[in-house]
Amino acid sequence: HSATSWPLPLAPTTATTPAGWTLLASQADGNPDMTSWVFTRTADAATAGLSVSVGLGGYVKTARTLVAYDNATPPTGAAATVIGSSSASLTTAPADITYTGSAVVSYWSDKSASNADWDTPPSVDLRALSVGSGSGRITAAIADAVVPAGTWPGATATSDVAGTKGIGWTVVL
Repeated sequence: HSATSWPLPLAPTTATTPAGWTLLASQADGNPDMTSWVFTRTADAATAGLSVSVGLGGYVKTARTLVAYDNATPPTGAAATVIGSSSASLTTAPADITYTGSAVVSYWSDKSASNADWDTPPSVDLRALSVGSGSGRITAAIADAVVPAGTWPGATATSDVAGTKGIGWTVVL
């Protein structure tokens, strides 16, 4: 027999990049409280219907979203923001938009005991919401907007409760 003492020592969580994908960026909020990764790939006929598996190290709670865009250019970067202090709102990073008709993908996530929703701004179209369970749950929302050339100011979403750990992303396609 073996015994396990709780809580286990925390260590930063790692993610294994899925085969055929590229890690675009990662961001942590606290060490090791919350980490987020953005992976990308260009899909083709051979990838239709394939499953995507991301290996995670350690004991983790997750929120995972997958979005696909037809005729999109590959993203060249992703900009992250963190909550940084107790707040119910999180604003994604601003971005320079080179081409009219580009898609801006916004992602909000937080770690809390009870968040069950994100209220996204009317400037974006909500695509998915992921709600975890239990204390330390991860709740996330992903949305997008087709925008003109210029500066994207970022987008602010509000959760049900104030949290102290949260990561937002802006990715331009």
